[in-house]
Amino acid sequence: MPFFPFFFFNVVSLESESRGSSPERSFRVPSSSCAPHTSLATAEAGKSQVTTVDDGHISLRLKHGIHTIFMFADAQAPMSEVTKELLELLSERYPDGLTTAMAPQKTMTIPANPKVAYGVLNVPNDPSRGWKRIKTGEDESKTPTACGLKNNSIVAFTFVSDPEDGDVLFEVEWPKDDDEMYDQAG
Repeated sequence: MPFFPFFFFNVVSLESESRGSSPERSFRVPSSSCAPHTSLATAEAGKSQVTTVDDGHISLRLKHGIHTIFMFADAQAPMSEVTKELLELLSERYPDGLTTAMAPQKTMTIPANPKVAYGVLNVPNDPSRGWKRIKTGEDESKTPTACGLKNNSIVAFTFVSDPEDGDVLFEVEWPKDDDEMYDQAG
């Protein structure tokens, strides 16, 4: 039985089958579910919809502020599809905006006509080194794979006014160890 992260606690049933060398997984989500919106399952007006996630999909951990959004993306679809799905999720789940920082409390509202910039860590596993912007191509035509994204990639996102602006700040808050919290208090 494959391991699935806790994000799927509202998934009603899981079917697993193997066809040749590509295992496929189907997820059913009830229409009343509040499970995270991903490309693997969506529910519409009283119906359950099943979407197959296969080897052609990669998992992405999209980060902004204190939020991490786990999403499956078709590795060969353009980044504009990832952006479209991300924006649908954000407008549905966070209509009042995204919490960018806890202390002091800071919220970013989602713009009316948002343009999204993506970034990856300059040094993998070292967030203190900052982020570098991903070049998604004209009209986000590059695929996640062509942008260098792999399965379980950590990807920061932010909203920009000019998609060509090279100077982008990705605001991501990382969890702190208990020791760090005690050091700050004392």
